[in-house]
Amino acid sequence: MQIEVGSGGIMTESVQGVWNRFERWANRYTKSCAVEIARICRKGYSDGPTLFLLKSHEVRGDPVLDFGLGKAELNERIQRRIAFFCGYLVDISFDGGEFMSKHSQFLTLQYPQRSEKSLGVWLEQSMEGKIEGGAYHGFQDFDISFFIRDIGDIDVASMREVLPFKWMHLRKPGGEKWNHQERRELEQKLEYDLCFDGHDHKLQMRESGEMLTLTFKWL
Repeated sequence: MQIEVGSGGIMTESVQGVWNRFERWANRYTKSCAVEIARICRKGYSDGPTLFLLKSHEVRGDPVLDFGLGKAELNERIQRRIAFFCGYLVDISFDGGEFMSKHSQFLTLQYPQRSEKSLGVWLEQSMEGKIEGGAYHGFQDFDISFFIRDIGDIDVASMREVLPFKWMHLRKPGGEKWNHQERRELEQKLEYDLCFDGHDHKLQMRESGEMLTLTFKWL
């Protein structure tokens, strides 16, 4: 691990050290997902974790049985997620190795089994009107999903740089409902994160089924 000395002589991970860790994680993650995808496609249906493969409107469905997705397309979804994370790390790397390391710890939750026990996040860009392009040329898609413990695990403003989303869909483990206090805390954390970087917005929340959908109007 590459480290650097911060203020007060505290040792912190360097930007290059985080990139090295990310490359090792990406290799392990690709292999782990490929094994699970091959198992699902071989059986013709899933009897295990599926959230790591599904888009927001597909949740509760079977990627193979219900949507007819094949091995190549499912593995491509994994590569798209890795490309998104790569763009995200590029953006947060400008804040230094310590910030980059702290806000990339959530990557360990992306594995098939772990994702089922985590907070699911689906970001979606509007296809209407003038479409804003993302800042990272390696990712130019309109939606992505990933898994976290808490919204504070990530830098949402940096993710918006990579994918200029309009909607954020959230699913708690087991599809549990959100209470008023949880919604309020979520709104406050998003307000601090986004407005700190100049992303002023208005926010609407709507809960339907297992999903809490946040609609952003960027000002």
